[in-house]
Amino acid sequence: MNIKKLSVVLVLLLSVSLLLPVATSFAFSSSGNGNNDEPGNNLDLNMLEVGDIVLVSGGYGIIPVGGDWDHAIIYAGNGKVVEAVADGGVRKTDATVIHKSDEAGVFRVDAPNHIKQSALEFAKNQVGDRYSFRWLRWPGGKNTHSNSWYCTELAWAAYKNNGIDINGNPGYHWRFWNNVSGTCIADSGKTEMVAYAD
Repeated sequence: MNIKKLSVVLVLLLSVSLLLPVATSFAFSSSGNGNNDEPGNNLDLNMLEVGDIVLVSGGYGIIPVGGDWDHAIIYAGNGKVVEAVADGGVRKTDATVIHKSDEAGVFRVDAPNHIKQSALEFAKNQVGDRYSFRWLRWPGGKNTHSNSWYCTELAWAAYKNNGIDINGNPGYHWRFWNNVSGTCIADSGKTEMVAYAD
């Protein structure tokens, strides 16, 4: 390939990398599945434990980072959750947002309660941080310390900073790039699905 063609390809790739987050940000919403009349799933929220990671699919209007799950939510106890959403950054909100998705899986981390509580405190300390689109730009990425987060990265970092790596695909993968996805969390040997609802 000559230099001129290579330059055109590089400019196109750079343009897509810079413009895709802007062009798609309107579609990344926490508004749910669009059906405001009824919940999208019937997960029993009473079975949730502090530190559980709820992976959901359908309803957040986003492209999964790779895999089957669209979004990750950390249960904070007392009917509250911590999540990172594109139209609001990291926030603490009511657990009923889980019902806005078509499917929900509850993944319990194999860790003592004090580690789960510490992971939750890490996530709560990020409330107010911006949302990160780094997962959308090749080659992706994940950070254990940042001032911006994507949803699955926040859940992963909360535990990683407490000595537990819940990323089942920690290296580069053709589907996930260098990101941590819901599927990576689901595939981790450190998590177990304890409930599913659609």
